[in-house]
Amino acid sequence: MAHTFYENHRMDPDFPFIFHQDTCVGKTTPSLLHWHDNPEIICFTQGVGITVCDTQHIQASAGEVVFIPSNTLHAFYGVTDKTHYRCLIVNKAYHQRLGLNFEGLRGRLSNPALYECFERLNEEMEHRRPHYRLAALSLINTLLVELARQPSDNIAMQSQETGRATIELTKSVISYMHEHLREPFSLTDMCGHLGYSPYYVGHVFKEVTGQSPVDYLNRLRCSHAFALLSNGSCVSEAAEASGFQNQSYFSRQYKRYRGRTPSSDAVIYAKQHQDS
Repeated sequence: MAHTFYENHRMDPDFPFIFHQDTCVGKTTPSLLHWHDNPEIICFTQGVGITVCDTQHIQASAGEVVFIPSNTLHAFYGVTDKTHYRCLIVNKAYHQRLGLNFEGLRGRLSNPALYECFERLNEEMEHRRPHYRLAALSLINTLLVELARQPSDNIAMQSQETGRATIELTKSVISYMHEHLREPFSLTDMCGHLGYSPYYVGHVFKEVTGQSPVDYLNRLRCSHAFALLSNGSCVSEAAEASGFQNQSYFSRQYKRYRGRTPSSDAVIYAKQHQDS
């Protein structure tokens, strides 16, 4: 599956980090919400982007960093013509062994030292010169210490413990959708499984995600179908494997969320597979 609701990171014990960079072109919709045990740090190098952290929408621009705590429901989207960012995910057990505590840290940070660490880290990871892993590890340790030193009164956005039940319910809904992706969806059945009324679940879910459960599920299914199409599946196979019982409905929803018809993507990726 292209997008996962809960990410279980497998990291090298000697290099317990994930580092990557990405570019969003044009104003985009938020990526699918997900969460994981490890804290995540996003560094913006161009444009303006918004990081969704639970119910907060944190705007940051080039030169700024956003800290996402462990197990925070989060997503990302760009709001300018071009938004470039770098992402670092740190193994939670690693920073705990170092005695570094990030409790209460959340949101946007304007700290030149953090940005400089990201710049040098990117250079090491990009060029991979001799001993780059050791150099990268040193830079990441420096970055983590700098984060741990952030005084609470300088943190742009503080952790909000209110609404934890709301976030946990939203996670439960997303988990249920992933686990029952291919099955016919019934809001009543899902709510009965979760132990809440359909009205309450619908209200809470839209408050957190900005979408109804049905709209979110269709988007999730279209994302899954896109992953299948990009790996060579035909349209009918992708539709069925993603939980769409009606191919016409699938095509309409796919175009709504992906901007193209599934048949168009199928042709594009089939050609790519032939050429490779």
